Amino acid sequence: MELRRAQAYAQVCGYGCKLVNIVGASDGVLDIGVEKQDCDGLRFALILNLMQHCSRGEALGVKHFCYLNEARKTILFFSCDADVEQILHVRMLLLCFQAVTGLKVNVSKSKLVPIGEVNNVHALAEILGCRIGSLPMTYLGMPLGASYKSPSIWNPILEKFHKKLAGWKKLYLSKGGRLTLLKSTLSSLPTYYLSLFTIPSHVANKIEKIQRDFLWGDSKIHLVGWDKVCAPKVNGGLSIRKLTTFNKALLGKWLWWFGVEETRLWRRVVALKFGEEWGGWSSKLGRGVHGCGLWRSIRKVWEVFSKHIRFEVGVGDRVKFWTDQWCGDLPLHLSFLVVYGIAINREASIASSLERLGTEARRSWKVLLLRNPNDWESGVVDDFLHSLGSNLPLSEERDRMIGKLSKKGDFDVRSFYDKLRCPLPIIFPWKGVWKVKAPTHVSFFVWSTAWEKILTRDILQCRGFDFVDWCILCRSNGETANHLLLHCGKAFQLWSLFLDLLGFLGSCQDRLQIRFSDEKDVKIRELTAELQRERKRSAAFQEQLDMVLRDMEDHSHHLSRNIDDIVQSVREIESKRFNRQDLNLSNLLGVQTS
Repeated sequence: MELRRAQAYAQVCGYGCKLVNIVGASDGVLDIGVEKQDCDGLRFALILNLMQHCSRGEALGVKHFCYLNEARKTILFFSCDADVEQILHVRMLLLCFQAVTGLKVNVSKSKLVPIGEVNNVHALAEILGCRIGSLPMTYLGMPLGASYKSPSIWNPILEKFHKKLAGWKKLYLSKGGRLTLLKSTLSSLPTYYLSLFTIPSHVANKIEKIQRDFLWGDSKIHLVGWDKVCAPKVNGGLSIRKLTTFNKALLGKWLWWFGVEETRLWRRVVALKFGEEWGGWSSKLGRGVHGCGLWRSIRKVWEVFSKHIRFEVGVGDRVKFWTDQWCGDLPLHLSFLVVYGIAINREASIASSLERLGTEARRSWKVLLLRNPNDWESGVVDDFLHSLGSNLPLSEERDRMIGKLSKKGDFDVRSFYDKLRCPLPIIFPWKGVWKVKAPTHVSFFVWSTAWEKILTRDILQCRGFDFVDWCILCRSNGETANHLLLHCGKAFQLWSLFLDLLGFLGSCQDRLQIRFSDEKDVKIRELTAELQRERKRSAAFQEQLDMVLRDMEDHSHHLSRNIDDIVQSVREIESKRFNRQDLNLSNLLGVQTS
């Protein structure tokens, strides 16, 4: 800001005429800001010669950056042409600030970090009384001065993942507990980095390997593919975020901010360095050799990001008439390809396609074509004119960028991520698996059985194990998930017992996914919630039922206990506790009892 504006700003902040006079007496161009944080302290941010302003309207030039913080760290950045006079001005301003406010900046804990070659860096550091630092370094948890592909950036993240998902932890956690810990670790540790840096593919592969080994076990069989695991629960997954896709969704925030925050300093710096595309909604890609990798990696997301935005037209000088999406669900050059083929100016803006006749305040369309449309083209032209008539810009405010994925019209990382991950077109009975009042490890087992991915003999044979292909219970058929849990005679006996216990006749379906999506099963789950409330009233009943559930879960791992014992245990519980009249099963289930 200019000197007068800096003085006014300091006076408005309540620092009196002394500080205003100090700022006014300083030579050179100052950009000063003072912000009150809380009752305990005050942040004093100073940007010295950050912008070379010229009253003649010359281009913006970035020269120095100096950030002074009264917290535990103070970092100073100077370019190679910093001289003693400028350092003296900084030192004088800090002393005056201390005298006026009573707040002292501890320069002995500060660092002077030269960018490039600075010959007199020791003399400058001696004037300020601070230490000399070097790049790369870490400030507020973010690395500075290192390439985003450097191992020094991502090694701390990998180490934290190894600590959080240590191998000994999975020995004491069920699959449901592992899933919960895995999701919480992913949402907290790397998000800070992924929101700025593009994660290298080899780092993403290492992190995903740590996650897979923690979920399934280091040396154990990974039963379900990682792509299915990362899918939404609606599509049969576990809703674990895919790192590379989540990284793109987070980087999309910067592209959104670049389009809507026109006056922010970082946006002006990026626009100056890389240039702007027509309209100023995005920067150019940047093809420099040095210092372009970080923003270039962010800018590459624009091709995907631009498909999920539209424009709200005001003046129309920043929106292209044919190629930008502002009218309907598609750009006009895709919706009306015939009219676009005979247009004179295919790169025209909306402002150049509008005219104001005479003194009328309302504008009207003026679209120039190379020729008159043919008879067979008249229908398309009529639709084109009708679409333009219903989308005539009435306001003459600045054009705005609107997010298509959010109801409010802004950018939403979650919605953008859902669009990027392209879930598999699978109808999965997810409510029957996850929307139940059951422990997470039980839901995880049911999810595995719905995919028919439990350790049955057919799965083990595909993995190279040498087994006799028969069911361990009936010893007459091959052991698959559908046979073991549905069609085996022993399993059918157990199902029949439960169905008879609940008071209606049921039939086993061909596949487990159909079984979990059955309407009767939904009502059984409603009954289960009622039984759980009943179970709390009897400790003995709870102990017996838990024993049966443990036996049934352990049976999925080929325990040696015969299923007849499980059936007998269920019958004993039935005779001791269940009372059809008390629970009113027929009314609860809504079916005709046998």
